[in-house]
Amino acid sequence: MAQGRPAGRKAWEPRQPLPLELPHRISAGMARATWAAKAQLLGRLQPFAVAGTHCAGAAPLSLLPELCGHLRGFTPAELRLVLAAYAGHPPEVPALSQAAPSGGPQEAGRTRLSDVLVQLLVGGSRLGTLPQLLDAADAIASFAPRDCGAALEFWTVFAERIARLSAGNQLEPGQMLRIFQVCATWKQRCDPAQGSQRSGGAWGHMLRSVGGRLADPRHLDAMPLTDVVAVARYAARLGEPQLRLAAAVGLRVGGREAAASLSPEDLVDLIGAAGRLGGRLHMMTRALADELELQAQHLPTRLLLRLCVHLGALEMFPQRLAAVLEEALPSRVHELTTQEQLQLLRVSGRLRWRLPNVLEPLLESLRPEVNLDGFDGAELGALLYELYRLDLWDEELLRGLCERLHPDVGRAVPQKTAANALLALSYFSYPAEELYKRFVHELLRARDLPHEAVYQLKTFEMAVRVGHTCLSFESLGQLASRWLFGIRKTATPPEPMAESAFADDVSAVAQSIAWKHATEVEVGPYSLDFAGMAEGEDGEPPAEWDDNKPGRSLTRFCVALEADGPSHFYRPHGRPWHWTSTSKLRHRLLTAARIKVAHVPFYDWMQLSSDMEKEAYLARLLLRAQQRGLPAAGHSGAAGLAEAASRF
Repeated sequence: MAQGRPAGRKAWEPRQPLPLELPHRISAGMARATWAAKAQLLGRLQPFAVAGTHCAGAAPLSLLPELCGHLRGFTPAELRLVLAAYAGHPPEVPALSQAAPSGGPQEAGRTRLSDVLVQLLVGGSRLGTLPQLLDAADAIASFAPRDCGAALEFWTVFAERIARLSAGNQLEPGQMLRIFQVCATWKQRCDPAQGSQRSGGAWGHMLRSVGGRLADPRHLDAMPLTDVVAVARYAARLGEPQLRLAAAVGLRVGGREAAASLSPEDLVDLIGAAGRLGGRLHMMTRALADELELQAQHLPTRLLLRLCVHLGALEMFPQRLAAVLEEALPSRVHELTTQEQLQLLRVSGRLRWRLPNVLEPLLESLRPEVNLDGFDGAELGALLYELYRLDLWDEELLRGLCERLHPDVGRAVPQKTAANALLALSYFSYPAEELYKRFVHELLRARDLPHEAVYQLKTFEMAVRVGHTCLSFESLGQLASRWLFGIRKTATPPEPMAESAFADDVSAVAQSIAWKHATEVEVGPYSLDFAGMAEGEDGEPPAEWDDNKPGRSLTRFCVALEADGPSHFYRPHGRPWHWTSTSKLRHRLLTAARIKVAHVPFYDWMQLSSDMEKEAYLARLLLRAQQRGLPAAGHSGAAGLAEAASRF
């Protein structure tokens, strides 16, 4: 297999010249250096290059003068050893003297040892073969400073060369695994923003190309199962969508026999990879979850947390595994850091997983001021949002969060977090007027809001309009009020219908028995079905019905029909049935808008076996809702706060 440099192509050199001009006395010393002295120096550095030891990366700075005498004579392997030996120091600490350029001011400068080592490592003909290229990539990924210019340039060249080799089908499975490994190591050490700009489109193109080659069954089937797991693990860390690779990994490890031969950590990482690579892989994840069910009680706490995070990312809720986690998690909460506890809380919110015996110790641990002070603005906003998502009223915790998010404190909050926090405050009708104003004005300055944020702002606007918050449009100011009125009229995608078959069945029965049935009527952020039942036998609309004002007539004489499927309730279902905060807020706002609402819970509907039973059930429900009174106007805000006063 051809792995060398294409004919006629020059060896890559750094764009910038090597910055180190060794002083004359060092050059003379280098000429006098012997191989024995160099070997002795490398022997002294060797213990500091061994990963995992207490002295790894902490080679003494006193060796730098002697090191300078050998730099240009080191082989690539020796350069990698030196880079590893000094990797534990801050990048600017191991610095070398730099002579002034010829004809320049006579001032000595300093240059970082790591920069010199990287430039020597990748310069000349040292990257002529694929093994040399991968060895250099391994050393740079593990030890080079993240802001090293030569390292960043190297990754561009690396991506282009690997992409060419992949396109020519010149990579072996083991080499492709190592490519993913070094790229994942570098990305894990880099900030996400820096990583995304690392080498433009060449980086993503390389990863997709190599992932596509690995997805070929001829390659993946030839690899040991442990290597297949490693491929999935590294690909997930890289974050590039790899649908073909995800499907190929699913076929390779999806069987119960394969799952049984893997370690618990491998099983957990494969579940995580299924979500990160862009595939759901339900058959594989179910098989892995079934295998983990037998071992979950005995997993280390942080591996349990990682499993929960992966399940949350997949929005996957295997019932039997969840039951085991319900038993294991309560006693593990105290072993988690506050950051990890927030992670677990966010997973619970994402999965609508409301476990009092887990949430109570979580809130107890997060409530102290010293723990809240350790969170930044985004984390405080996330904690506030999870209280809403899980319908958790904790006045002390809410007060502590609002104090730290107050405009005077100055903690920055991302726009998406601001929209989430605004919705949470609206739900609890919490009296924090300055905080409402802060979030509204921060969102007002946003240029492009995602659809979810627009939907949340529509909900907030309706909450203000019907009196479900502590403030009015006047208190927000004219500019913010006009902006919210514009948000109200903004077209947004229709609400996702997770239980469309159930909702369609309810709608069809309503149409067969009601004198008036209207579907997808927009009320604020919501899309509603309205139905009207005649109380007599004539089936005619009331005399006051006005066809010229159908919206007003619908809300006056008909009932909004809500099909409450499984997603309207917290898990675990039926212990007891507990509406989600989203469903509760929807009901409160519609009721405050003088709209009567009839709820059809799926667990009742599933017990009805015939159309006649469904018609009789729905007719009773609609008539009961029509005859029910509505709360007094303007009563919603106080009622919302009082209703929230029960924690679990």
